[in-house]
Amino acid sequence: YDMNTETARCLFMPDTYEVYWTMTAEQLFERMYRDYRRFWNERRRAEAEALGLTPQQVYTLASIVASETTNPREYPVIAGLYLNRLRIGMHMQACPTAVFATRKFSARRVTKAMTNYPSPYNTYINPSRRHKSLTPRCTLLRASTSICALTRTSPARMCSASRTPSTPPQRGSISAN
Repeated sequence: YDMNTETARCLFMPDTYEVYWTMTAEQLFERMYRDYRRFWNERRRAEAEALGLTPQQVYTLASIVASETTNPREYPVIAGLYLNRLRIGMHMQACPTAVFATRKFSARRVTKAMTNYPSPYNTYINPSRRHKSLTPRCTLLRASTSICALTRTSPARMCSASRTPSTPPQRGSISAN
């Protein structure tokens, strides 16, 4: 399946599925893998590769970006910021990863203690990882629309978090079809 225990979660994209009580676990997994391959067609794989990411990394980034905001129109801007940080070798410093690492899901604010928490899911420090990079796997399941929306950015064109919200994001990386 081209998956391991860290990336297998990427097979399960939120959607509506017909699943019968007579299905075996293997049949369910086959069904999910078929839908995964249909979504990650050749064009989308090429678009992910153009960003320097694998489909699993795009899914992981989508889970982080979509946890950062409830406004899908902000996904490309936030994704561009994170893609730039990854490109230059900077820690992503994504608040949702500190929350996920510490399991403090009801926290109203991310504290310094949370950003210093030793976990491979904490992109502020990633102590067990040599490179400043994404988390080992996605932190939440994300709909295909958020995966497509967040990658409609050109990392070279996105500058920083100081970018004004009124500036439209660059479009055209991973398509919705």
